[in-house]
Amino acid sequence: RDGLCITCGSSIGIARFPYDGDTFETLLNRAEAAMARAKADGRNAFRFADAEVDLDVGEHLRLVSELRAGIDRGELELHYQPIVHLASGRVGAVEALVRWRHPERGLVAPGAFIPLAERSGLIHPLGAWALEEAAAQARRWEARGLPPLVVSVNVSPVQLAQGELDVVVQRVLAANALPAKQLLLELTESSLVGDAEPLRNRIARLRAIGVGLSIDDFGTGYSNLGSLQRFDVQALKIDQRFVRGLADGPQGEAIVRAIAQLAASLGIRTVAEGIETAEEAQRLQALGCDAGQGHWWGDAMPAAVFTRWYAERFPDHAAQVAQR
Repeated sequence: RDGLCITCGSSIGIARFPYDGDTFETLLNRAEAAMARAKADGRNAFRFADAEVDLDVGEHLRLVSELRAGIDRGELELHYQPIVHLASGRVGAVEALVRWRHPERGLVAPGAFIPLAERSGLIHPLGAWALEEAAAQARRWEARGLPPLVVSVNVSPVQLAQGELDVVVQRVLAANALPAKQLLLELTESSLVGDAEPLRNRIARLRAIGVGLSIDDFGTGYSNLGSLQRFDVQALKIDQRFVRGLADGPQGEAIVRAIAQLAASLGIRTVAEGIETAEEAQRLQALGCDAGQGHWWGDAMPAAVFTRWYAERFPDHAAQVAQR
């Protein structure tokens, strides 16, 4: 129309009767699995159902079943990584990172099961559990003598899109008597892309509760500078690839400085991720970053380990912690 040329592509999965199944449901499932393989192989292609695709489907279903059972059996746990104020060296916040202690696979990192949870819908009970556990742990630390810590919890785009996240957050805060200012929700840049008005309303409801919002891995995804003001963001997480980029010289420093200056001009805090050396921490502070996290201070650790780590790092609190 109007001289425009529109190119359409397709990914096709093919299942054949009776070779790949003799019921509609079986054929549909295998065709969908074959289509998923066509997309994974680069799209605009077709794939037939085969034994390898069947194996993938079986593995997917088995993992979903195991994850659902793992949530029910309490196999999930949160590890906490300190977020350190670069100028003072004080710890004012921690990032809560979920782990799955699988009875056979051992400790499973989130990258191996969070996408699965998002596709299966299990992200909703998993995400609600993570918020509840993080809030409860913040209160337990205070009971042991630690100062009030802000707990940062990652929120999946699927959770945000559901539209009921504010209800979950309000319930969690009330149940644990946790001040809203001690909870920070980390959103990916992709979370802030979509139908503008409903998204703005969901974000506004969260901000009305009083919790903070942070954009994770800023600059690596769908960067939209307008969203920084539109969604009233309190913090930006500078991805560790930019920290690694400091070794590239002036260009690497210029990128970090630009992000830090932009954030500062909008009244937004910056947190640099993946800091591994004292030199990196010093350079990032000089470039205008407010806080950092990474191996230099400590990796994500179980709550009990973090308690000991904090007491050792800040002896002035050690006696209080030991007595409680």
